[in-house]
Amino acid sequence: MGHPPQTAWDDDRYYEQSFDRIPYVADNDVYLFSGEAFGIKAIVTEGEISHIAYERNWAKTDVELRFTQEKSKNGWMMMLVIRNKLKHRLYLDALMTIPGKEEILKTNVLPIEPNLSDFESWPHPIVQLVLRDFRFSEKPKEQTETVDPKTGNVHLTIPIPLPRKAIARDPDAEQSTWRWRF
Repeated sequence: MGHPPQTAWDDDRYYEQSFDRIPYVADNDVYLFSGEAFGIKAIVTEGEISHIAYERNWAKTDVELRFTQEKSKNGWMMMLVIRNKLKHRLYLDALMTIPGKEEILKTNVLPIEPNLSDFESWPHPIVQLVLRDFRFSEKPKEQTETVDPKTGNVHLTIPIPLPRKAIARDPDAEQSTWRWRF
């Protein structure tokens, strides 16, 4: 598995958190930590994505993902690069957790045009990013979230269960430790 990824807040501080084994893809949800890059395969049924799976072979991927932390002139930022190799515009939803917060936050990801890449960035550390509901069409907005008036963050109380059957990053490890700088 190598060294755990780190997410920097500045050059002197970091955040560390341990997780039980987490799959790359489980139940059509994609789990990303800083420093990871991998691809997924999309199964299309009747014109819509019906299932996604982790794909080891980059040549066979339908969607490539790269989640990194970059240094900018304003400090550290998180960046997600999505390359859509499918023949349709790709829509998806995203959830994130951030250091020091217990709740799961919804975040926006713009649709990605066919055979193009999209870059999304956030000006703060992200502990874990979850991509879900991959689809070819927009869906109606749900009114179940609440907005924090101070930060503007959208808050959801959606559990993200770890399924019984999953591809694990390190099948021999009982838990993994991830470290982020902040």
